[in-house]
Amino acid sequence: MLFHHRQALGFIGFENVDAFSVLEQQPYPSLEVVKSGLEILSYQYPQAKQTDPNPLVDPSFVRRIDQSGFIAGLYKK
Repeated sequence: MLFHHRQALGFIGFENVDAFSVLEQQPYPSLEVVKSGLEILSYQYPQAKQTDPNPLVDPSFVRRIDQSGFIAGLYKK
């Protein structure tokens, strides 16, 4: 069963949010976001500060989906 993005957002309580205005069109993982996450984790787990974020970010899976045209197809009207 396929859901429209507005239906999916409605299930989680965001009925009035336009998903396409909130989400990045190609959701490649961000090294900066991972760094921020590690910073937050370091408050409880100090060893997180020494973690290299680079091996945690692998854009290959999103790149494959993007290159297949699937993501672009989601944005066609």
